[in-house]
Amino acid sequence: MGRLRAAQIPADVSRVSRWESGQHPVPPSATAVYESETGMPPSRLLAVARSLARSSGQGEERACLDQVPPPADDVVDDILERAGRPEARVSGAEWLALAVAVCGFDHFYMPPPTWQQVCDRLVSELARTRGVDHHRRHEACVTLLDHPVAQPHLLRSAGRWLTRRDVQVVTPVVSLLAEVDGPAASDVVLKLLRSSSRRLRAGTLGVVTTKLARGHLDGAAQHELEALCARRLARTTSTSEALSTLDLATHLPESSFDRLLSAMRHTGTRESVLRAREHASLVPVQTARGIGKRVGWAAQLAVVGGSRTTPEPDLMLDRLVQEALFHVHGWRRALAGRTLGASPYADLVADRALQLVEDDNKVVGLRAWGLLGSLGHGGRTHELLERTLAASDPERQREALYALSLSPRPLTHTEAGSLVDLAARATEPDVRYGAVLTLGMTAPRHLDAVGDLDRASQRAVAWWHAAGPVLRDDDTTGAAGSAA
Repeated sequence: MGRLRAAQIPADVSRVSRWESGQHPVPPSATAVYESETGMPPSRLLAVARSLARSSGQGEERACLDQVPPPADDVVDDILERAGRPEARVSGAEWLALAVAVCGFDHFYMPPPTWQQVCDRLVSELARTRGVDHHRRHEACVTLLDHPVAQPHLLRSAGRWLTRRDVQVVTPVVSLLAEVDGPAASDVVLKLLRSSSRRLRAGTLGVVTTKLARGHLDGAAQHELEALCARRLARTTSTSEALSTLDLATHLPESSFDRLLSAMRHTGTRESVLRAREHASLVPVQTARGIGKRVGWAAQLAVVGGSRTTPEPDLMLDRLVQEALFHVHGWRRALAGRTLGASPYADLVADRALQLVEDDNKVVGLRAWGLLGSLGHGGRTHELLERTLAASDPERQREALYALSLSPRPLTHTEAGSLVDLAARATEPDVRYGAVLTLGMTAPRHLDAVGDLDRASQRAVAWWHAAGPVLRDDDTTGAAGSAA
């Protein structure tokens, strides 16, 4: 508290307790002090705090979005100048600072070509970053979408990215459309959902679900989504597809949901849909709570180490773990995972998640891989690779590959060679796609080794070469971490 007071931020035990319990939003000036004291990258906590404030929908929390002091004019000019030069670096913290500066004015003039150049670059970097670097750029994009001048340019950039031939990275960019309430954005996501590309359809479904939950879609769209749920739930699907369909079904209007239930013939499916609707959980509530408590308690015990003092159960930690793993709504899972990732428990929870990836309950195993993707995996990259190669079925292997693609470090030559071999022998298209995606994100110099496996791989490699390699900010990985 001494550092907070030294920075002229009102702080006492009661106030800090309310911040930490979530009863009151944390002022942006206080998050900066926390970041400095804990050695976190700039805006690491700020990006999470702004996401939480926005998702709350409550006046006091949302008011925090406007409390971030904009950077000085010369700082903004410097960021803009570098943003206009492709070879110059702009960190995630700087992108967020620029977005905050823009939104400090009702009108922020730049020539349209400059706006478009800046937005094109930001969207491209959003798709080619992971972890902290990605979260800060995502918050910058969402902030700009709130500005009437910036919004059309950013949406145009997102549209151009998503309609590029053979686009390989969809979800980070299409997720921006969930933040825009209007017929144009709704029409775009519905068109993407009808696309002939399975990858575009899969990447868009969660965004459509979020827009449905936020009341962005009209009656005709709701009827279309009801029919989509009925088709997907009536046939045998992959577990991941079934989980995403549950998410969509639980957000249908009551009349649509009732019709969907009445048409179901499979008792187990009906029970799963009802449970998801009533308890917002992908697994039975007792299972979700039990795993949340076990993982949270193990993380707490690891923090105290050899101390003789037994900690009090941290109910907020248990709830975050439970939601990050099993909340029916993908956006809530992502937000809980992002919040956990910014906490002191991140590495410890990741250790426990790694123990769950081969759980006998396939939903638990798949969601454990998903949580590892949200949290990051620090020094566990090689262990994740070994588990990926040894995964028991293609669906788990695909989820493992996605988590591996978020590695905070580039793969070594030997590790990349193992992925090349996996892609060459894979018989499932999704596994081969996952291997190529992971190479693109973690070992782009090895992409050419998979370029002649089939036409899909050839097109994917060409896309990666055109899009550019993964980016890693200097303030999160050191100066050497620019690209794998």
